[in-house]
Amino acid sequence: MVSVHGLKNHTKIPYQSVNWLMRFYQPFLARGRVKLRMPDSVTVTCEILRISFSRASYRRLRMIDVRVRYQTIEFGDTDIHLKTLRDRNEFQDAVQEAESLGVSPSSWPLFGVVWESGEILARLMQFHNIDQLKVLEVGCGIGLASVMLSTRHADITATDYNPAAGPFLVANAALNELGPITFVREGWADTQSALGQFDLIIGSDLLYEQDNVELLAGFIERHSKPVCSVIIVDPGRGLRAKFTKRMVAGGYTHESTVAVTPEISTTYTGKVMTFSRLKTADGVVVSGG
Repeated sequence: MVSVHGLKNHTKIPYQSVNWLMRFYQPFLARGRVKLRMPDSVTVTCEILRISFSRASYRRLRMIDVRVRYQTIEFGDTDIHLKTLRDRNEFQDAVQEAESLGVSPSSWPLFGVVWESGEILARLMQFHNIDQLKVLEVGCGIGLASVMLSTRHADITATDYNPAAGPFLVANAALNELGPITFVREGWADTQSALGQFDLIIGSDLLYEQDNVELLAGFIERHSKPVCSVIIVDPGRGLRAKFTKRMVAGGYTHESTVAVTPEISTTYTGKVMTFSRLKTADGVVVSGG
């Protein structure tokens, strides 16, 4: 039984009936806190109500399956089918893997929905030259661009810090009757990595925190071949200029263009940042493409 404070004078309801309650109040619970109230109970407090239950029940509640949705995005004559989270209020971390990596409940679901910048990146990858290129998608999230590239038989590796991105990528490859897409759970600060180096590195909406500028630039440097191109779709969160300066200092030329295709909303104010670098055998930068 679960005691709910704020509903009919501390109503007690069966565990099975609390699922809808947890889902409805998930946005508030994510901003609340979890604390030990008694040796054998846990209290979740938020602005609206307080839910008390045993530690065993709390562990079971954390294992509630997330709700998902299925959608199809049209790319001309190509349809991409996606399994995504139902919305940005879902959360599941039954074995605390994400928690151990520092992924908070509020940021956990961000990987699992389609963002406009991610769709724009996928549309760019529908026609981008990938002949004999080894491609890396950074911060792949739901992996839309990686799935698109896989339909073109690209040599694509997808990475994300959130471990939940991997199973969704497996599911989406299967939905589109594709072979396995290589996924590596990788952090930008990870310096010991067997990820390798790539000819083309892509990503979308990656510059959302100040620390990401140096972390992302360093990650790209470690995993880029001497001749490398980088394409990042950035919605404009105030860090574009700082990141561009850092990349140019690393030997890249830079071009920033407006994302324009018939399918892209005219209200999108972001930019497509393209960086190119060419090094000689001794590592000296000689030009940009």
